[in-house]
Amino acid sequence: MKPASSRSLQVIDLARTAAILPVMALHLKPNLPPPHPSYIWAWDRNGGYGVLMFFVISGFLITRVLAEGSKGAFQASWKKFYVQRAGRILPLFLLILSLGLLFALIFRDNSSLFSFCFKLPDHPADWTFWGPLILFLFNWARCFLTPLWGGIGAYWGVCWSLAVEEQFYLFYPLILRKLKNEKNLIQFLWGVVLFGLLWRLAMAFISFPDSVDIKYASFGCFDQIALGALLYFTHKNFSKTLLQKPGLCWVLTLCGSALFVAANLFTNNWNKIDFIYSPLLAGLSVFFFLLGGLNLTWFESGFLKLFTLPGKYSYGNYLYHIAVIYFLAPYLQNLHILLAFIILVVATTALSAFSFNYFEVPVNHYIRNRFGASRVS
Repeated sequence: MKPASSRSLQVIDLARTAAILPVMALHLKPNLPPPHPSYIWAWDRNGGYGVLMFFVISGFLITRVLAEGSKGAFQASWKKFYVQRAGRILPLFLLILSLGLLFALIFRDNSSLFSFCFKLPDHPADWTFWGPLILFLFNWARCFLTPLWGGIGAYWGVCWSLAVEEQFYLFYPLILRKLKNEKNLIQFLWGVVLFGLLWRLAMAFISFPDSVDIKYASFGCFDQIALGALLYFTHKNFSKTLLQKPGLCWVLTLCGSALFVAANLFTNNWNKIDFIYSPLLAGLSVFFFLLGGLNLTWFESGFLKLFTLPGKYSYGNYLYHIAVIYFLAPYLQNLHILLAFIILVVATTALSAFSFNYFEVPVNHYIRNRFGASRVS
């Protein structure tokens, strides 16, 4: 079996599928009749963990791109890295902002569906909303400025996680150059993980509960991205051993799955205690699941390919799914919630696949070619 670095990582797309589906389910629920109580676990608690899973996966993939580039992680070209990030993130992000503004103007009414999806601040031109949104500071704005807006739609609200990632990656290449070697970086990353836990501990008792929605603060999320970077180096250093021990890999994968279930079962609607430990528990669940799964051929099986599609197009699914909910909700009202959910996933994934292949990829290639930043890996 080839090392994961030299083949497609289908298990990563499967993990991204596991991350995006609960996010979509969480946002579908308020727009349909209440589900049977047996579905509450799936529809109420998992959505927040989906975003945390994305942070871990992102940290792994970005570190992999940097480390496997021609100059390695610690001498990577800043220009190539930032152009690549811009080419991947900005085209769809700017399109989403434009479409959202258009939808907000065309479909504006007093319905609960519109308010949930597209509502703009009470003062639509409010710079405290648009400024942070465009500058990837939206998570901090959601921490401290939300009361000024009078509520916003989920279409805009989901952009907070993009802000967290771009803030981390803004300084990541600089940190790598300063640290110079893998040992120093690993120590730094574990420091970030510890700091994230201590930050949430401090914030839970300083500002909880009040109007400050501190869970969106970057310092309480960076530890998830750091865990993803640590996953890359752990996998790189122990891959040869793990490839020879599939039993151990299955144990790691099952432990990761058990941690994810535990993170959900023992979470009580994100109270003070949950706020402290749950993100770390969710991050570790992805860490162990992928550490084992990256070295198991079963996860590269062809019969799993269909299940990778929501994950493969997860960036589009994340940004498009609120709009799809808005347009499909009237047709989903009388359906069983599981059938409604399947329709949402299929429709959004189809839209995201079209957007990826016929808009995002061509524009991405244009940006990279225009600024001389071809793919690193």
